Amino acid sequence: MNSTSATNVPYIVRNRNLKSGSVLFRSYFLLLTFLSLFTLLALQMYFYISLPPWSPDLVSLLALLSSGTGLLHLILNKNVKIFGFVGIYAIYLSLAHLGFVFVDLVFEHSNEIMKTNYNLDWFYKDYRLIAVSLSGISITCFVLCASFASKYKAVQNKRLAITNDRNNYQIIYMGGIALLVFSILFLMYNILTGNLPLFSGYMNYRTAMEDVPGYSIMLFCLSTGITFAFASGTRKQIFWSAMIFIIPSLLLLISGNRGEVLYPLAAAIGVLFTRGIRINFKLILGALLLFNVVIPLLQQTRNQELTEFDIRETSVSFVDPMAEIGYTLRPLVYTVGWMQKGEEHAYGSSYLLPINRLASSFVPFIKKSELEGNYYIKPRLPGQGYSVIAEAYFNFGLIGVIIVQIFLALFIVILGERSSNIPMLALFGAIMAILINNIRNTFIFVPGQLLLLVGIFCLFFFLGKRKNIKL
Repeated sequence: MNSTSATNVPYIVRNRNLKSGSVLFRSYFLLLTFLSLFTLLALQMYFYISLPPWSPDLVSLLALLSSGTGLLHLILNKNVKIFGFVGIYAIYLSLAHLGFVFVDLVFEHSNEIMKTNYNLDWFYKDYRLIAVSLSGISITCFVLCASFASKYKAVQNKRLAITNDRNNYQIIYMGGIALLVFSILFLMYNILTGNLPLFSGYMNYRTAMEDVPGYSIMLFCLSTGITFAFASGTRKQIFWSAMIFIIPSLLLLISGNRGEVLYPLAAAIGVLFTRGIRINFKLILGALLLFNVVIPLLQQTRNQELTEFDIRETSVSFVDPMAEIGYTLRPLVYTVGWMQKGEEHAYGSSYLLPINRLASSFVPFIKKSELEGNYYIKPRLPGQGYSVIAEAYFNFGLIGVIIVQIFLALFIVILGERSSNIPMLALFGAIMAILINNIRNTFIFVPGQLLLLVGIFCLFFFLGKRKNIKL
């Protein structure tokens, strides 16, 4: 016994030394990325305030370094999951605003490729560099605040772990499945009755869906359903809910709708990683397939009828998906242009507009605001969506960009990353789908969907209590 113990001592000591060395290296590297982010933030703030004659490549490089360093910092932070809620939001925020910038800077031949698929007039505006620097500032503020907030308490997920045994929250799972089934029935009914032209191209589908009552509710049910099911299901139940989710996803993808699938999918991935799932080869392969094949394929075919589709005319490219996702920079560029031309900031009016309209439905003496004027963004940028960074800048300028991202970081860390039970995780997973959707859209839909979500959650709570199912 003594000789065996003596033999094991060098191995144990060596193992402990390796572990302590790894921890020390991670700590130093984490500090290095933290200081680098502050330096990059200071440089971009200086550019925004002083507008020195820096080259476009330098401004783009600073923003991209902010994004890359920020994501590396989140990977090194043990209290943050890179594919949890914070990581998913940071990744999508970066891709949405800097994907096009990355392609333009890194790929020398990209301009010729993109000119065939995109109108790039906006990209060569004089104030485009201000929009790029605002993107870098926004992403940096989000990462720094999320990292700082995460240090006060380690993520607690033991009670959220995925098991083979059913838990006490089956009412949430059954509710999620019901919402998914409703989405399938809604789509199938409107496709079969001709209300939604599935094979007539994206533009025809988009025009038709605006005339279908309840279409936005269906999309809300789709995202809420998958997050509820993933948050409360067993391993087997998660598998079958994913199979059900594939049905409406395919119908939406065939018609050219990407975002309606990617938003709930991103939130659902955040839910799974919060419950403790680990990265594996299948997940990486699936993500690469989606990013490099599905997105460019949809981009090339979404404006033509399925009968005109020719597989020989399609191509798989790393450039196209990065540029396609990064097109969210466009409305930010236009918004900066409005301010540069003398338009005043909205000072919260675009945020208050949907809140006012919602409150006026319940409080008789509140006058309902009309959907008109400069504060109603949609008709000013038809067909372009919008941007969470652009709307913050539109309302409050640079200080708005900083404050909104700080608020979002604190909100996601405190309520999302620290979800202590399954009901809280299910609720925040659905909220996360709304927040990810808002990255590329205006705020106008957010209050209504949040209110609807709370109502549905309370309904499940009531049903669970009546059936003596723990919530």
